[in-house]
Amino acid sequence: MTDSTSQELRFVSLQERDSGNYTCWSHNNRTLRYEAVGREITVLGPISSVRVGPKDGQTPELNKTLTLFCEVLGSGTVSSRQWRKESQTLTPSPSISFSSDNSTVTFHLLQQSDAGTYQCTATNPVSSGTGEYRLELQTPSECLMTTH
Repeated sequence: MTDSTSQELRFVSLQERDSGNYTCWSHNNRTLRYEAVGREITVLGPISSVRVGPKDGQTPELNKTLTLFCEVLGSGTVSSRQWRKESQTLTPSPSISFSSDNSTVTFHLLQQSDAGTYQCTATNPVSSGTGEYRLELQTPSECLMTTH
């Protein structure tokens, strides 16, 4: 809390923890009235890294469902996330769906064509970051039958 007669509030080293509601009170000596003006201030930090990988330790297998997560580190605020495969934007389809905040992408019944490098780019008003994951499919073991 600051108690000052200054007309401005200055921060020496602004931090995310300085976010909050601030109120400026003024007093008129002639009318003896007080007036208050409040503002909410949000301090954003940069995105330090983005991590992409299978959710809950899932193993990518042909004809199975797989969910990839996009975890953003270093910032409490993420404005958007965008998913790409081999630098091409991913869009929803009958075989691909996204969570409401784009923090996950789910592949329904993985196909060999789903293999490749996936990127998630997260942005906020002060920075962005990209993480990637190489999706390689495990094929179920085939049983060899022999006759004697």
